[in-house]
Amino acid sequence: MTPAVPSPANRMLDDWWIRIEPLRTAIDGLPFVRGLAEGTLEAAVFRNYLAQDALYLREYSRALARASQLAPTTAEQSFWATCAAGALVSELELHRSWLAVDERSVEASDVTLAYLNHLAAAEARATYPVLIAALLPCFWLYQDLGTRLVTYSHPAHAYASWLSTYADPAFDLSTQQAIEYVDAAAQVALPAERELMWRAFTVSSKHELHFFDQ
Repeated sequence: MTPAVPSPANRMLDDWWIRIEPLRTAIDGLPFVRGLAEGTLEAAVFRNYLAQDALYLREYSRALARASQLAPTTAEQSFWATCAAGALVSELELHRSWLAVDERSVEASDVTLAYLNHLAAAEARATYPVLIAALLPCFWLYQDLGTRLVTYSHPAHAYASWLSTYADPAFDLSTQQAIEYVDAAAQVALPAERELMWRAFTVSSKHELHFFDQ
């Protein structure tokens, strides 16, 4: 699978994207991701992933809402608030179509807990630029993966609905907007804060890799 290339307009984040290339390559090579692409992933494994993802999305929605509270402009406030609602409504609807149990009855794995703790720490203590940098990998990595994996989809594909969710044009637009906001914040941040943004982005990207591999 050939990684998608981000927009040339996001020059600072282009560098970030290149720097996490080893993580992106590792994600592409995971048996879980390969199984999704080929439609051969065991249903039980996929349901376990969705159950953990549902737990993750609940906290991710809170972090998005916190970003909305901290945002310096009305446009950014509106964007992050809309994303927070979307994390609970649109994506959890897909989960409920697959899961036979209420996600509230599922315990978070150690991998999920580590990611949740990272987000909670960013939500509680980070500045707005650092928080949105921590939130970005969930947008960008899924959009990149979804755009490429959807080429494997066909009417009989076992996971066609999941593949189409992250290849949706609306999700692509949201991802590009998130990239623009993070890039704009990074452009004006002082070097120390920009380094914290990069670290938050990297840690979240590592958590995404581990999440797919649990």
